[in-house]
Amino acid sequence: MITPYTKLSHKVDSLTKMADSLLNTQQSHSDKLDSIGNTIQLLAQESAAHDTQLNGLTTQLQSIADYGIGFSDTASHITIPLIIALFAFAFPFLFTVISHINNKYESEHITELFSSEPFYKWFLRGAGISAIYLIIVGLLSNCLTGSIYRWLMLAMNWTSIIVAGGYSIIILCFVKTCIDYNNPKNLIGRVEVKFWRGAKESASYLKSLEKKEKKKSIKKKIGRRFRDQSISIGKSYAYYGVEDTRTLCLVELCKYSFKKNDYNLFLSILLKVDKLPHPDKRYEYQRFSFFEQVVEAYLYEEPNAKIEESLIRNWFSAFNKTEEPNRGIVYKMLGKMVDAAMQGRLSIFEQYIHNASYGFNFINQLQIVSYVRGKNVEEQKSIDRLR
Repeated sequence: MITPYTKLSHKVDSLTKMADSLLNTQQSHSDKLDSIGNTIQLLAQESAAHDTQLNGLTTQLQSIADYGIGFSDTASHITIPLIIALFAFAFPFLFTVISHINNKYESEHITELFSSEPFYKWFLRGAGISAIYLIIVGLLSNCLTGSIYRWLMLAMNWTSIIVAGGYSIIILCFVKTCIDYNNPKNLIGRVEVKFWRGAKESASYLKSLEKKEKKKSIKKKIGRRFRDQSISIGKSYAYYGVEDTRTLCLVELCKYSFKKNDYNLFLSILLKVDKLPHPDKRYEYQRFSFFEQVVEAYLYEEPNAKIEESLIRNWFSAFNKTEEPNRGIVYKMLGKMVDAAMQGRLSIFEQYIHNASYGFNFINQLQIVSYVRGKNVEEQKSIDRLR
């Protein structure tokens, strides 16, 4: 039998279960709310981090807009190894080039001409500057700290570009010089450039020296005369040193053309021999000195009919056709031909005999030339007799 107390007890139990269920549901809702709050907090933190990154990017973009991209320290990371590589390349390449020129031409004069080239000197200077730059940068990098070190890095970025770029240009120009020295025809042009540069420097020096001397007051007439004569002699011999170097180098190139049996190269050299600034007696001596050395060198090489014909014909054309030839030069020519005959080189002696009548034919016309020019023919005869 169910009593009222029993019914009440069942209701109380059901109410208790309902209360427990409500508490569990409320706890579940509270946990979900906490999870949602944590998620919102994480999202807020990530948003703040993104805002910070965006601000940094905005600042960098503004810096690029104001000052350009810049090089940071990337430039020094590229150029410093480049400078080291160029320095390591320089001396082995230089020794190889000098050895090649010595072996090819076997000429001390051409080697000296090569060592006097401007880019040869700048090549050595560039190597020295690069080595000193690397040492200074290394020492300062180890000694400096803080803001000074940062300024050093900034300066090194630009100076390393300048040093590496400048030295690269010097090396390219030096390589072009080496290519010209490897080609004999280009080397003839190098010899001419060296001659005219040296002649210009000599003339400029004498001109400045003349101005300095004329500023000095010399009271005695004999002193002024001595000064004027000294300046005149200096001017007449202004090109002597550079012309002598030019002649020796052209002789060495002729020897090379004989060894290679290169007739076209030999003709190119002969075309340069007569291109002298003043047709005076000293340059006439230089021309004959050139031909004497060339003939002497040719006697020890293989004979070539074309070379012999051009050599003898141009030798005769070196005479000044307005005066009697110097007898000493004529005797030297004949002496060289006797040496050739004694060595069994009769072909070049035959060329000399064949061209002699044409080469000395101008002597018969000297009196007519002197008369046309209004000179005293009898006086010219006595002058020629003394010569």
